[in-house]
Amino acid sequence: MNRRSFDCSSFVHWAFTHGGLTLGNYQTVVTDSMVRLGKPIKASELKRGDLVFLN
Repeated sequence: MNRRSFDCSSFVHWAFTHGGLTLGNYQTVVTDSMVRLGKPIKASELKRGDLVFLN
């Protein structure tokens, strides 16, 4: 595996880290783990920085 890769999950991890929020170890943070970290909310409750996942 190329440890220098930077996919969408890596970008989200990087952005949140630079915003002062910890999502966990960057090597294990993937879309599925980020979904489990959050909680469902109504579209009317979305705020800046919220992640949106579509099924």
